[in-house]
Amino acid sequence: MSSLWLSFFLLLSVSVLGEEAKPKKPVPPSALLAIPFVIERGKTTSCVIRGQSLDTIEKITSVEGISVSITSKEEAKLPDGWKPEQLGHRKVTCEITVNESFPDESTMAALTLTNKAGETANIDIAVAKTLIDEKEPNPGFDKSQPIEVGQSVRGVIEKNKDVDVFKLDAKADTVIEASVVARQRTSALDPILTLYDSSGFDHARSDDASGSGRDATLKVTIPSSGGYFLVLQDAHDTGSDAHVYLLRVTKKD
Repeated sequence: MSSLWLSFFLLLSVSVLGEEAKPKKPVPPSALLAIPFVIERGKTTSCVIRGQSLDTIEKITSVEGISVSITSKEEAKLPDGWKPEQLGHRKVTCEITVNESFPDESTMAALTLTNKAGETANIDIAVAKTLIDEKEPNPGFDKSQPIEVGQSVRGVIEKNKDVDVFKLDAKADTVIEASVVARQRTSALDPILTLYDSSGFDHARSDDASGSGRDATLKVTIPSSGGYFLVLQDAHDTGSDAHVYLLRVTKKD
């Protein structure tokens, strides 16, 4: 090999080694979805935050009255048809404790995720005074979960073709409103909400409610006193641990 070619290869090797020796600049993290995205005041809740580059996160902080500790960091499985930039393929699990003295119901609190470069990603989480957790199995009228008007239910459509059914008693001429918060908080759930009476007649149905993106809200005047069923499902019959929701049922004047 000529001295010219030898010099060329030596220079190339030094260049390649130099590039490999340079430390990679940390990629700023992104936080896309908190599971659950609403937690209860005065309690400690295990929460999963999905996003990208979350394996570099060193700490999570929040506002006064909320403390956060990281418990694990790992890969996150994507539901069928979803991309990393939509739901994230990394997740960090943490324990979030909210003081009893934290401000009243429906307060939004920001979580700040920080990595070595000081880069941060913020994600909001709601704090409620009280919550009811959805309990499986509740797939039909005969196995429906009892709830009351005025309660908020935190749940998940956990698998394909899953249906969550809630039973409530209501008096004639009462106006009730049931709303689902999901897509507006980056959940994978595209909710459909239907109100049935005990004979199976559907009195109201909502898919994409006006002003709520792809979430569902229905408002109905109860025709006669008795038991009614709220049925919640995904519009595409899909489900996963990322298909989380908050169902609110309120009485209107």
